[in-house]
Amino acid sequence: MQKHWWNQSEWYSKMDKAMQVNGMGERTREAYLRSMRQLLQQVDKHPELISEEELLDYFIYRQNVTGWSPATMRICYSGVKFFFKHVLKKNWHLLA
Repeated sequence: MQKHWWNQSEWYSKMDKAMQVNGMGERTREAYLRSMRQLLQQVDKHPELISEEELLDYFIYRQNVTGWSPATMRICYSGVKFFFKHVLKKNWHLLA
């Protein structure tokens, strides 16, 4: 069963507002929000419960199993990084 709470969540709204304040355009915001939606669908947990190790595993999975291109990986990483740094205020080594 696929969860749809991400689109209605406060996190979606917080991330979009933070990106607007940072001067990001609509297409960038859409791509970054899509990156977070894909992450949350894959790990199937609330964003606050995702560990740094799980993020690392997710990026490796996307690169090695799903075969995402380097450009797609950069967008994915950047969107997830923005969320964890600017919305959840995580200061993880992986996101430095």
